[in-house]
Amino acid sequence: MDDQMEEYRKRQREQYQKRQQDGTEQTEAPADEKGNSGQVSAAAAADLVEASVQDAGAASSSAGASAGTGASPPSGSLKLVTWNVDGLDEGQIQLRHTALADWIKTHKPDIVYLQEVVYPTLRILRKHLTSTYDIIIPTNPRPDPSDMESLTRGIPCAYFCAVLLNKQSIQACGAPDSKWYPQSCMMRHLLSIRARPTAASAKDAELLLGTSHLESTAEYKNERVNQLSIVATNMEGWLSDPDTPSVCTVIVGGDLNLRDPEVKAAGVPSHIRDVWELLGKPDSCRYTWDMAANDNLVMQGGGKPRCRFDRLFIGQRPQGSASPPSGRYRWVPQSIEMVGTDRLSSCGRFISDHFGLLVKLELAVPTEGGEGGGSKGQKAKAKAKKGK
Repeated sequence: MDDQMEEYRKRQREQYQKRQQDGTEQTEAPADEKGNSGQVSAAAAADLVEASVQDAGAASSSAGASAGTGASPPSGSLKLVTWNVDGLDEGQIQLRHTALADWIKTHKPDIVYLQEVVYPTLRILRKHLTSTYDIIIPTNPRPDPSDMESLTRGIPCAYFCAVLLNKQSIQACGAPDSKWYPQSCMMRHLLSIRARPTAASAKDAELLLGTSHLESTAEYKNERVNQLSIVATNMEGWLSDPDTPSVCTVIVGGDLNLRDPEVKAAGVPSHIRDVWELLGKPDSCRYTWDMAANDNLVMQGGGKPRCRFDRLFIGQRPQGSASPPSGRYRWVPQSIEMVGTDRLSSCGRFISDHFGLLVKLELAVPTEGGEGGGSKGQKAKAKAKKGK
């Protein structure tokens, strides 16, 4: 297994270095991806609730039906982190990934998506977090009789994705699902789990959570586009699945290795939105793989690419007269920030060569008449903004 990881890592470095020399690797965002440099205002975030509902489907008066039952309006918030933790880099992995576990314990996110988890990482996470988090990894190993080391250790392959759920705030509903991309030569997969917030006021606002690590490097563009198409197809299926009527929001993300034109090429529908774009494309968290700011990985020749590889996509269950209860609710992104940007004093390195993304979500309900809404304060701020 160590030989597999080292060979993969070596191939990554060689391919990036070649493209840097050839000038074929994107190092800056194209003009249409340029964002703002400030924080997203509360009023702007409130407007996203309305936009999200309208994009998801036709508005309805289902909220009025809820009010007629005498039920209290749902409320709640969640914090979600996605992070490629670079387990393929064995350098200071114990220190780096113990620091990762400490970060999770300190900040207590409700949902954590991790990519490039390896067996030593899993052992560290289980040692430090089992009492507070459910740690979910792929359950159906991709058949590889030659990889007996992974099979005997109870892990699916040399490196993989994981989802962590904070036991105090959110719980899994049923078993996780693992879909292995059939044409991947890098053991890539989509790991998903249905989850329900523990707060009584949010019990009908379940989420379908998914993380993936799409095929790396420009050379594998076509396979990456195919994989993103599979992700989008699954997201649409989950949002319309009659067997999961309580799922209102689907969020899939991870180290997707995407270049912007690939999203269009994959046919991602317009109602499945990029969270960073929804929140105004803030400059502060554009480049999650930024060799100008992070020197965990150093290229020969001095190249310092900057790429927005780590992304989150969100979709909402459509509304309509026949909507299930979840059609009344939305988990709406309120803010996004970059994490893991501090160098560790213990080893002089960062937790990973990728920075993580932390997104805060708030539960919102459509107002009477079907428009998006949230807390009273949000609605007031949104109205004030529109009145300017």
